[in-house]
Amino acid sequence: MNFLIETYKELTQPPKSDNISSVANFEKFEWLGTQKQLVELFIELQRKGWIPEINTDAVQACFNNTDAIKQYAKPHFDTKQNKPLYSEVYTKTYKPNFKQIAQNIPKKK
Repeated sequence: MNFLIETYKELTQPPKSDNISSVANFEKFEWLGTQKQLVELFIELQRKGWIPEINTDAVQACFNNTDAIKQYAKPHFDTKQNKPLYSEVYTKTYKPNFKQIAQNIPKKK
């Protein structure tokens, strides 16, 4: 899991040259779940403070079978709750898989 988070962080940094294309020489991760589950994983990583944002270009660069990832990862903002909601992922019939990810507690400097 740490390798995945570190790779994602590296890909989402401002380009030194062309970070996303630099992974083109590597084999993509084979995601064995659905695209909704993959997006849910990144939603939970963001919500729990492990990544600052969901970079769909980086996800597509690292994982196979990600054709609809941008659609699923696009939130709409709920003004009543003052937070983004992912209604394309969290449908009435969808059962979450990654709610148990622990909150990231930043280390004191």
